[in-house]
Amino acid sequence: YETNRETAAHYADKLREWESLYRRKIATVFLPHDGETKERWNTHTPASDLYQAGIHNTVIVPKTRDIWIGINKLRGIILRSWFHSVCDREIKENDDYLPNGVQCLEGYHTKTVDAGQAIVNKPVHDEFSHTADAARTFAEAKMHGLLNVHTEGRKPRNRR
Repeated sequence: YETNRETAAHYADKLREWESLYRRKIATVFLPHDGETKERWNTHTPASDLYQAGIHNTVIVPKTRDIWIGINKLRGIILRSWFHSVCDREIKENDDYLPNGVQCLEGYHTKTVDAGQAIVNKPVHDEFSHTADAARTFAEAKMHGLLNVHTEGRKPRNRR
């Protein structure tokens, strides 16, 4: 789910809608490292706004020193992932078709930038990047050991 310029209450309502729809409590809401940063025009942070809207289970994922660490962690996770069919559905908003979750991951790309004495690849900020960055935030949360693995109802796996 992606949208822009909505209130924290909107996102809180969306989270509660998903909890109702899937009949499961969302254990943790991960926010990127800047989730506790005040915007110039606001006296609140995204994390505090969500808290005021009733979402008390947020965790700020620490900033990773190099974006490529998070990208490479996500690549490793994607190789072992399955995606629900809803992630590949067509999205239409105001007569425009928007990229869905799978398309955003596939469309995330870089551009070559001359950075003084080095030429580097930098991720491009476009219609694919927000969703891909959210997935990278998940990978970084996993990397930092922030995920709680729920094994309720599952048998332990034998590892050989």
